[in-house]
Amino acid sequence: MGSALQAMSLKIWSIPLLNIGKPRVLKRAKGIVAKPMPEYWYDKRDNLIKDGDTEEVIKQKEFNQTIAAPNKPYFMIYVYPALKKKTKKYEEDTNHSAIMKFSRYGINSIQDLYDYDPKNETMQEFISSYENKIPVSQNNCVVNRICRLIESEFSLGENPKNSNIAFDYSILKSNAQYSRYKYNEIANLYEVYKIKVKRFIYEMKEEKFEDYQMYWHKEMLLRYFVKECSKICSNEFELCNILIDLCYGTENGKQFVWDICGQTIIRILMNKYENKINYPKLVDVDGDFEYCGNQLKMEHMEVIGEEL
Repeated sequence: MGSALQAMSLKIWSIPLLNIGKPRVLKRAKGIVAKPMPEYWYDKRDNLIKDGDTEEVIKQKEFNQTIAAPNKPYFMIYVYPALKKKTKKYEEDTNHSAIMKFSRYGINSIQDLYDYDPKNETMQEFISSYENKIPVSQNNCVVNRICRLIESEFSLGENPKNSNIAFDYSILKSNAQYSRYKYNEIANLYEVYKIKVKRFIYEMKEEKFEDYQMYWHKEMLLRYFVKECSKICSNEFELCNILIDLCYGTENGKQFVWDICGQTIIRILMNKYENKINYPKLVDVDGDFEYCGNQLKMEHMEVIGEEL
């Protein structure tokens, strides 16, 4: 059969073998000897042609080199944080090198180099080296294409921390003032919260609780911290400002703020905007904009009384 058809057949055949390999890994963890995945599947060095190789072996190795997968596919950076960090570091270093070598051409990144035309031999060699050494495979496999589509839709490839526009979290706050003493006490309580949440997540995984059990335990945990926060600061607007400054003004997570005083933040925002909200409504035709094939129109509503 042709080499393309042979490659396709081998890839299709190898899919169930990879799935079979999963229970083998589990068996190995239990002390049962498992047959490892052939190295020539993922290590191109195992397919290097050596002196003394027969013509048949050489032909097989050349074929194996075309299908060996030494790197995980790109989408795996969202599965393995260490791989994402490694890939990001590699791309940052590559961008710096591209600037050093090609800044006179207006090149500020590897992407600029891809877009530049016509490329000279040095540029082509640089791109080839980048593609050969990148920690992940950037081929157009189905899952990589899906990953890039999602990144494009939600701008996941961009790091919000690098944005020039910082979020002005003061819009979430009221005019209430608080003391440094209360802030420090809440900050200490927040450290306890992080420890307890980490322990809670670990216990949930170990005990394999049902969803309703997890919800109940989480609710009890939150009630405890709401009560403890109220002991330190009984004024909900002062407490809200403390938590916003504590979490939004630092690298801390934001969940604690919304768990403890989410309703207070909503009331503050509604008061600032005269209890009026804007929201997208699904319509059949003549929408203000389109999303996922649906027509949407912005509606305005005033929220009063118990609706808040």
